[in-house]
Amino acid sequence: MRFTPFILLIVLCSFSVLAQCGDLDSNDPCPQDLANGFANDPRAWNAIVENTALLNDPTVLNAAFSEDLRRTIGIINDQPSTLSLPRVLTRFDQEVARDVQLLNENPAARHAWFSERFKIDDKGGIVEMYDGSQVTTGGDKGLTFTAIDFPGAIVNEDGSLTYDDIVFDGAKSLFILSENGMNRIKVIGGFIEYAHSDPVPHILDFENGFFTRKFANGVEVQYSGDFLYEQKKDGVHVQSTSYVEEGKWIGEPFERILIGNGINKDHHVHGTIIEPLNTDLRNLILEGRVHLETDSGAVFDIVMDDNDQVFYTEHPTRNAASFCPVNDACIVNSGQNDDYRDRLAFLNIQQDQQVSFASKSFYDTVEVIDNHGTVSYQSLSRNGKVISTITHNAGEKVKYRGFLPSTNAGRVDIMSEQCTGTECTDTLQHWSSNRFQKEEVTSYFNDKISFTSCNVGVDCLQRIARASGRVRPGRSGTPDTVIIIAGDNADTARSLESSWCREHGCYIINSRDVPPTYPGDHALPDTVENMVVTGHHYKKGDSYWRDAKGTAPNTHNPIDLLYVNPVKDTSPFNIVPSGKNLKHVRSSSCNSAFEPTLVNYATGHMISADYIERNPNLVYAGGWDGKSPVTDRISLVANQLRDEDATRVEFISPKDGSVRGIKAGVRKLDPHCKGSQCVWVYERFQKQPDGEFKITQQVINPMAR
Repeated sequence: MRFTPFILLIVLCSFSVLAQCGDLDSNDPCPQDLANGFANDPRAWNAIVENTALLNDPTVLNAAFSEDLRRTIGIINDQPSTLSLPRVLTRFDQEVARDVQLLNENPAARHAWFSERFKIDDKGGIVEMYDGSQVTTGGDKGLTFTAIDFPGAIVNEDGSLTYDDIVFDGAKSLFILSENGMNRIKVIGGFIEYAHSDPVPHILDFENGFFTRKFANGVEVQYSGDFLYEQKKDGVHVQSTSYVEEGKWIGEPFERILIGNGINKDHHVHGTIIEPLNTDLRNLILEGRVHLETDSGAVFDIVMDDNDQVFYTEHPTRNAASFCPVNDACIVNSGQNDDYRDRLAFLNIQQDQQVSFASKSFYDTVEVIDNHGTVSYQSLSRNGKVISTITHNAGEKVKYRGFLPSTNAGRVDIMSEQCTGTECTDTLQHWSSNRFQKEEVTSYFNDKISFTSCNVGVDCLQRIARASGRVRPGRSGTPDTVIIIAGDNADTARSLESSWCREHGCYIINSRDVPPTYPGDHALPDTVENMVVTGHHYKKGDSYWRDAKGTAPNTHNPIDLLYVNPVKDTSPFNIVPSGKNLKHVRSSSCNSAFEPTLVNYATGHMISADYIERNPNLVYAGGWDGKSPVTDRISLVANQLRDEDATRVEFISPKDGSVRGIKAGVRKLDPHCKGSQCVWVYERFQKQPDGEFKITQQVINPMAR
């Protein structure tokens, strides 16, 4: 008898439920009657059309879907908010996983399903596959992605997926990967694009993927292959998935292409590169062990600790090294032409860092400055055969193998600081080649088969001239003139050898052999008072240069640029040298006379005001206005301009023997001082029709000293 209340309760509850049911015409039909009616009573379908919430009853839901699946989903498509009902959404999800065309036949229901099931916005994309987890979209840019991983995403009409402004296109698989407490988007295959100005908001892990980053200035960076892409505080880190085993890289490098605004760079990378924030994309930081191949065929191998860094730039300007922090390891690989490049510099390579470089390209200058580790430079022929290998270990003499004269460099310089107690000097190991120079120059200088060592600022000109150029001691035994051949022939030097140099003595060097010059330094010894520079020169240009061997007639192909003045962060090995006691400078070059004005302190003209400033005792500087003769015979002739110390230069043409005085010149007068403040005054003079010179202008340097 004790079980009777329980039985009675069941009976009462069942009766209560049935009592609430109306017939099929009522607003509250019995679920069982409704379910039974789908087969033969249209009022059942009318009931759920009028109130789709009835489908949330499991009995009604199962009956409707079982009786007529497409009719049920059609009702949901007409009233897509029905999918906000949990049971309906679950059953709908199960059915479309079995037949994905149900989604495409009912676009409104598909839109609601994406929204309710995954919090994704559907913009009309076709769904080709759904397995309950992964969605495959159709269209030209269709992809496969784990839908639950991308709330807030947009499925586009073309099949692509936009997530936090990243557009994913064609991926074979796209999902969130959690590892070591970090989430990243795993991308297998396909194309990804990001064109927003803000940093990429996710870590991207690519497997055979292609990623394009677009910037407002029209520049694009494209990455492809297997790599990890992550935005950090110091910039974008891009890391290959390859690794080193027994000294060899296992796996494939990723490719990085930089295009737009006249830039076209292509690199293949093993290891990690960093794109620093707010800098040119041709500037990189290499972190840990890195193997880098450039589109010019150059190969860098850098061995260092995991957290060690080497700054790297391919910016084409003279001052590309401005990217390099002071005292940090840096590599400068600058130039516009892949075959003939400007500068390769290894700066401040640190202890325990090993840098190996191999290239088929020719470089004007190859420099190793303040090396504390190991640097190896290997020249390759066009077919990849090793021509020569030059290696420098910190504190040691340079070592080389192969045929040095065929090395792919105009000059190679290793400069290091040597200290004894508190006294420090820079020592230089220097070598230069004759490659790409015309025969008129190479026949004047011998091939160099070894390096020359000297002390910078002390004896480099003397030692290099003896080893690589010519020395004519003159009557006193100590030359007071330096001749720099920066052009296509040595005719002017030959003429001076037989005349001027016999009396005064001359150091004669190729422009590839000028001693190093830094701002504020004097590369010429105190005994040098005169300097002659030959070579081509463009009007208003800031450098002398020569044409490469094989340049077509009536055209120019400038190489070996020798700049008038040093600029911060530029190479010290291609500067017209200055001297403490230098008095006279003559330029045997076209367009090398002064322009009509000298108001701008840094005009960039051939012998400009800043060059005069570098030579405190300079009293005369002159050149040619217009075209210079192929061969100049030069002699000093005393001439009263303003004071007895003033001199001028005459150019004598070998064709007609006539005296051609220079057309213009500038000299610096003594400073005008008031108290501790001084200004420098420059005087311009111009040749008059009668052959005499007349002062035409005085210019006061606006920079007070």
